[in-house]
Amino acid sequence: MRLNKLILTSELAHFKNGINGKNQNTYGSPPLSTIVGILKNIYGEDISDFIFGYTCEYKKKFKDASTIYKEINIDVAQKSKRFTLDICFIEYLVNPKITIYTNIDRQPTIQEILNLGKTNCLAKCKFESDILNKEANIGYNQWTPLNVGNGVIERINKETKYNSIKGCYDYYTMFARLNREFESEYTIESIQEGIQLWNYKGVGDIECYQENI
Repeated sequence: MRLNKLILTSELAHFKNGINGKNQNTYGSPPLSTIVGILKNIYGEDISDFIFGYTCEYKKKFKDASTIYKEINIDVAQKSKRFTLDICFIEYLVNPKITIYTNIDRQPTIQEILNLGKTNCLAKCKFESDILNKEANIGYNQWTPLNVGNGVIERINKETKYNSIKGCYDYYTMFARLNREFESEYTIESIQEGIQLWNYKGVGDIECYQENI
């Protein structure tokens, strides 16, 4: 099967792991929600019923100490200054390269600026194609279902969608493993590496793809 191949590169990437505000760690590979968001940005919000898989490489991780300025509600805290500041530590992936494979058959129409997790992590995208084969192989640094590999199990977002009625975001989550290495049923021909495929059916509805190609 021939797939579209999207190669995203940047100087930095940050895919927030956890809810700690002062110590913001990053996943070593973006959660599914990030990839779905990128694909909807590139191909349109109305895409559905497609398959995708992706890999993530980076040079190293580092933490940046950042100053955060906050405005205080002086009506509540009358003795406080209007502005206060704090220090937080944000972990980044250095020189990340995310390669997405998908069967979406549509011309790209990028809607907004591409970034890798944070607005200051601007990304460039290169469009190519590749061949997917139904062959067993080893995959690296990818999220997989619970029955694949032996990586640590974590709850991750599979899609984030703004709810205009509630005025906030709806988060669709799932349990998955982040495997350094795992056995895959599918192989990307050009790199001879395994790939975990996912089937996006609609908002919040993503399953492991296990069909013939």
